[in-house]
This record gives sequence, C-alpha cells and structure tokens, in this order.
Amino acid sequence: MPPTHQKLNDSRVANFRSFKNFDKIIDEKTVRCKCRNTVRLDHPFRTTNFERHIKSHNCILGTDNQQSLYNFFDQKQEIQAEETELREPLPCIGLFGDLYTAYATSTPAFFGGGERPEVVGKRLFPEKFPQDTPFCRKKLNKDQIQEFNTALQATATWKVDQFEGVIQSAKCEIMTTKLSGLCNECLNLQNNKELKHAIKVKRATQSTVKYIPKFYFNINLINLLKNGNLKDLWNCIIVNKDDTAMWASLAQMGMNGAFSGEKTFTELASLMLQIKKKEDSGVSLKELITDSNLVLENITKFACIAKELKWKGPVLLMTDCTKIRPKLVYSQELGYITGSTLSPSEVSISNINDIYTKVRYIYEKNAIATQVRVITLKIPIGKIPPMVIAILPTKGDETAEKIFNILHLVLDFAQQSNINILSIGANGVRSEFNAQTQIINSAPTHIVFSDPFYNVHFKALIINGKPIVRVQDPKHAKKTARNQLFTGARLLSLGIGTARYDQLFQLAHQDQHVLLKRDVLNVDKQDDSAAYRMFHSENLAQIIRLGTIPSDMIGLFIYLFVLGELCDAYLNREIDHKARIHMDFYLDYPLFLWEYGTEALEHIFGISRQVIADFNFYEFYKIQKRIMYRDKIVRAELINTSRDRTSAGGYVFDIDGTSLSHKIIERLRTWPSEDDFKEAIRVGYSEAIELASYLQIDN
Repeated sequence: MPPTHQKLNDSRVANFRSFKNFDKIIDEKTVRCKCRNTVRLDHPFRTTNFERHIKSHNCILGTDNQQSLYNFFDQKQEIQAEETELREPLPCIGLFGDLYTAYATSTPAFFGGGERPEVVGKRLFPEKFPQDTPFCRKKLNKDQIQEFNTALQATATWKVDQFEGVIQSAKCEIMTTKLSGLCNECLNLQNNKELKHAIKVKRATQSTVKYIPKFYFNINLINLLKNGNLKDLWNCIIVNKDDTAMWASLAQMGMNGAFSGEKTFTELASLMLQIKKKEDSGVSLKELITDSNLVLENITKFACIAKELKWKGPVLLMTDCTKIRPKLVYSQELGYITGSTLSPSEVSISNINDIYTKVRYIYEKNAIATQVRVITLKIPIGKIPPMVIAILPTKGDETAEKIFNILHLVLDFAQQSNINILSIGANGVRSEFNAQTQIINSAPTHIVFSDPFYNVHFKALIINGKPIVRVQDPKHAKKTARNQLFTGARLLSLGIGTARYDQLFQLAHQDQHVLLKRDVLNVDKQDDSAAYRMFHSENLAQIIRLGTIPSDMIGLFIYLFVLGELCDAYLNREIDHKARIHMDFYLDYPLFLWEYGTEALEHIFGISRQVIADFNFYEFYKIQKRIMYRDKIVRAELINTSRDRTSAGGYVFDIDGTSLSHKIIERLRTWPSEDDFKEAIRVGYSEAIELASYLQIDN
C-alpha cells in the first residue's frame, strides 16, 4: 500500500533522509536509492536493508572514494565470492523479482520441488492404494489428508509466499549476515534447475485454470486464480508495490465492460463509493460508537438514525454474550487497558509507566474478561441492521441483579432519547431470564388479558407509558429442545410414550435418513443446522411407517411435532398473529415477529467470527466498522451468505432481504378482537387436551 501522509511524516521515515544516497519511498517496505536500484525492506520503514545495500557492490554510490575503473566492466564473478559478512544477522528476504513474483502469484501450491503427490500418497497409505490402484485425495479422511500434506511439504525444495510474491528455500536459515539479504540455502536455490524451469512456465492462465484440482481452492487467496481480472489486479499490487497501477487497471477493466455481468461487484463498488464520499465530506458514520461502555451518547446516536428514517414505531432491545480470547491490550485511542472487567477509571493510563502497575493490579483482582456482553437496538425491519450501543467485558458470571441494572439503565436512556422499546430479547439463559422477571416486577403498572374459564393470563409491563414484553429467542428455544434429548438420563416421559436418545440414534443410522450421524454423535449444542434437521417435517415423516406411528416412537413424534411447530409458527412470515398489546400502542406498524429475539445480534457474532475466529475484547471493538459494512451488504442482498443446511457447526442466520408483498404486510397489520383471542385460546386448549388424551395423560 502507498504510504499515507501521516506515515511520510513519521520519524522512521526521517531516518532514511539522513542517508545522502536516499532517493524516495515507494511504499512502507520498498525504497529507492539514488543509484536507481530499489531496495526491499525486511520490516516497514526499517533502514537495515538500505544500509546493507549502500555498503554492497550493488550500489555504485556507496563509497565516497572515486569509483574503480573495474566497475565499468563486467567482472563475471559469482555473487557468493563478493559477499561481505555483517556483524548482526537479519531476516532472509527470499528470492523476488519479475519471474519469481509471477510464479508466486500464479501457482496454487505453497511449496514445490518435492516428490510427486502420488508417490508420497502410495508410500503413506499402501493399504488404500495398492500397486495397481491410482492415488486419489478424495479417498483420504481429514486426518490422513493432514498427514499427507505434512509429508508432501517435508519433501519440498522451496516454499512459496503468495502474499509477498517471494520464493524461499524449504531449508531457509531464516536469518543471514550476507549483504544480499539471502541466506546460504536461498542463494543456492537460485541455481536449482527445477526452480529455473518452474518460473518459466505460465500458470493459471484463462485456458488452464479450470484444470487446477479443486482442493487448492480451499484457500481464499487461491480463488483469485479463477478470475483473470482479479489475478491481474493482484499482480499489479505485488509487482508495482503501488496501488496506483492496480486502480488504473481496475478502472480500465470497468470501462471495457469486464464487470458488466457482475451485479454483486458493481453494487458493492457503488456502496463503497458512497461511503468514501461521506467520509471525504466530513460526514461521520453515526452507527459507530466511540465509547464501548453503556453511555447516553450511544443511545442518542441510535435516536438520530431513527429520526432520519422517520421511524416513530417500536424498537427492539437485545443482549447476549459470546466468548472471547482472554487478553489485556492497552489502547491509546481509549486511554485505558482493555480486556478487563474493571471500570475504565480503574485501568486508565496517564503515564506509560503505569501500564505494568495496572496490569499487575488486574491480575491480582482476577479481572480478565473471558466473554463480552453486547447490547444492540434494532428497528424491526429486515433490511435495517442493528446498532451496537455497548460492548461490555465480563467473565460470564453476571448475576440477574447486575443484568437487571444494565437493562434498567438502557430503558432510562431510551426514555430520555424518546425511543419506544417494545421488547427485550435474550437467549433463555437463567440469569437473563431472571433479570427480565425483575424488570417486569419493578414496573408500576401492567396490561393484563385474562380468560378465567381456561385459567389463561397474559401480562405485559408498562414503563414510561409504553408496553414492554420479554422475548426468548425462538431459535435458541429450538436448540434447547434438541439438547434435552442429549443430556441427563436422555429420556423424557410423555404419558404412554417416551422421547429418548436411542430413537434419534436409530433414525440417523437408517438407509434413508434426514439426521446426520454427527447430529447424534459428539454433538455440537450450538449447531443451528442440526436443530433444523431434528424438527424438519421429513424427519417426522421418517418415523411414520405404513401410515401409522410405531408405538415405541409416539413420544418422540409428539415431542418433535409440538416443539418444532411452536418455533416454526413464531417465525412464519405470512400467517395471522394475535397481538392485542402491540395493537393498542402501534396500530400503524405491522408486527414482524421473526425480527424479535436475538438473531440480529447472533448475526453480528457470526460475522465477527468470520473476520477473526478467536478475537479478544479490543479486536472485537475495533472490527465493528467492518461488521457494520458487511451486515448492510448482506441485508441489501449484494452478496449471498446462505450455506447448505448440511454444513457442520455454528450459527445459521436467516437474513431475508426480500421485500414483503403489500398483501402480507396488510395481513400483519390486521389486529384480532378480544373474541378472536378467546376463540384462539379455546382451540389451543382443545388441541392440547386431544394430545394429552392420545398420550393417556389424565391430568
């Protein structure tokens, strides 16, 4: 990347200006000498390699003495003979240049010059590949592939650094004292016949890229080879050490229509142009918080966004925790040590010497965060992303009282900012549920709907003149329902029937099965896809035999049907709903029930894990700008993030940016009467009695 104005004024750059042979900075890792040679630095703005250059024979201006006449004649001496030793060893810079860079950026492999893959594979796994059986990677399992790749790399002669565009010996000594910047092994590699041949061969051309084995494309960078335009842009960056050529090439490709069929790319480029124009005009991104703590300023920013959108309707409050990597980081931007559960005032730094004292104090207090609690506000419309209003470090041991105080403070700030919070979403954790209960009990007034005949009573609190309901995320509820069959005794009694683990194990091992074996063996309790398959209608259909439910499967069938249908009905985007409390206060706003819960917050966690798989507190705070951009792009349907439901582990997010039809929106704005409520209760009671009777449950 080209150096910024700030970097050019850096004191490190001034070190170069002290050398009379210094000409200009090309980028932070490349400079030019007045002898017209470019010098590659081993570290941004470090002068060591430049000093090495001006002392070597390669720089004709490297001495104050008059140049020798021999300098004007070809000495034809070997490089090794002219090497001069330095006192201090420095990192080996590897082989680079036009041919080496072209090879490094076009080959899909990370090493070369070793044994052929089929030779290594047959030697490692003779039982799988006898003498007459051809070698095939697809026949190897995950552990065998790892063993195979390790063995293959062990036979390699050189390594390929595709990010830097350099080649190094597989036996690179890492450090060197030679003025050329190359260790002995890398110097010898220059004369390797295999490498000389390899760098001359054109690779990953438009006509040959389709023949590259698919397993190479597991690495994101290698995917660039599939697109000739992107590969050309990547080469521009590597070869020219400057973004200018890359942007010029990109503009030329656009004018030539290279991206005319790429809707996603063109819309993404348009979005980034809009963002850049706002930044250049001094318009700040209001969605970004500058203080990770729960402060009124963050709530006010959300209120400004709602005002710009002319939204006066309900707002959703969500909170949840996710694990982080325990690490203390001093942030000069924030002025205190992050990653601690202590208040910022306790770990603030006024003098650089205070850091060690404060770190020791944090360790003594055992106050290193292992989780982060995130609080968000969201307008309940799919294409509008949530806004993070607080990122709070925690050890995962928060009491209901502490969570209650946090939620109560948010509600107070919301009242001051004229924000109408309608629901408080959580994932069902006991401490969060109890905190919500305390919120309800602390309310001075409530709205109550009762049907004494069926002993059904609904109650919602009124705070600051507005109703608030608590919501447990339905997808978490579905995962909880699934996990009940994998914990404890692994047996649930339902009248004459039982729901048991062995029933699920049997279903997963049938010839035609919906459940996967990994859904019942060594299960991931946070796997949304596994919960989706567990309660899928096809899984229920698998239980039925010849039109009837086997007697030993009745309990499991009822369990899966009732709890699965409960969550699905909540998330359905088209069926009518019963919403008396919502109707009384927000008559003009449709009720999108699927927006209520914590899925939007889980989406933030999921994107964050894609950016940094194992982040610490400060990293999570710093990547929120990128998370916000990506969330907007996903909701605008500029990229497709959906994946197969058979993928293993992790969260599956249902971010549907499709606009609802006018008919469906009107249906979701149709509010039932009190008689409709009572009729729904009567029907529900009747169906519950029938199920209980079927299971021979008397009470």
